[in-house]
Amino acid sequence: MVRGRAAWPRRWQRSREGFDVQLHERHPEVRAAENILNLWPPPQKVLKLIGVDTDDLGAPCHVTFRNAQGKRRVDVCLTPEVEREYGGGFIGLLRWSPYERMLAALRPGVMRLDHDLIGLEDRDDDVLLRFDGREPIVADAVVGADGINSTVRRIFRRRP
Repeated sequence: MVRGRAAWPRRWQRSREGFDVQLHERHPEVRAAENILNLWPPPQKVLKLIGVDTDDLGAPCHVTFRNAQGKRRVDVCLTPEVEREYGGGFIGLLRWSPYERMLAALRPGVMRLDHDLIGLEDRDDDVLLRFDGREPIVADAVVGADGINSTVRRIFRRRP
């Protein structure tokens, strides 16, 4: 059992390796902030390796970093091989685009919407997860990747 959007790539890999992987999303639907996302080659490669369609994923661009006065501080020069493999290397895109493609790559039954985690108990051999208004679930392992307002972190901070 893995939780949160940040853990999706690892979940897919585990699912493909034969593990029974479940994604429990607290919201009734998958939503993405309507802002931009910038991807360098490493996350692009991970998406491709886990079976996400990365063709024409975003708009490639050349990257430079400048200070407040406009002076160029860094000019990111990628190798021709990296630029060829990743369509220019660095890409910009709307956040919903990769979410939509990741959802399409999930096997049926992996994503479980409207599962708001309210408690978990480490029982040595397994973990008991409690969800608001749902039956508890027993898991061998839990990965909490649910962001800055992490339910998993909040629960573990209450422990002695």
